[in-house]
Amino acid sequence: MQTPNFAAILEAGLPALHVVSVIAAVIFAGIGMYIYRRRYRLFNRDPQLADYQDGPAVRHIRLELVVLVWGALMLVMLATFYAISCQ
Repeated sequence: MQTPNFAAILEAGLPALHVVSVIAAVIFAGIGMYIYRRRYRLFNRDPQLADYQDGPAVRHIRLELVVLVWGALMLVMLATFYAISCQ
C-alpha cells in the first residue's frame, strides 16, 4: 500500500485556502459594515420593553458584546490569512 505524500497535498491545496480565506474575510467584513450601518435600528431602545428592562446601559453592553465577538473573530481570520500567506 502506498502512503500519500501530504506535503504535495498541502502544496496543491494552498491556492484554494488563499481564495477561501479572502472570500471569508470579505464576507465577514461586510457583515461588520452592515451591523455598523444598522446599529441604531439593531441596538436602540425597544418600545415594547419597559425602561428598566432596556436602559442605556443594557443597550451599550449588547453593542459591546457584538463588537467584541466580531472583532475577535475578525482578528482570528486575518491572522489565519496572514499565516497562510507566509507559507
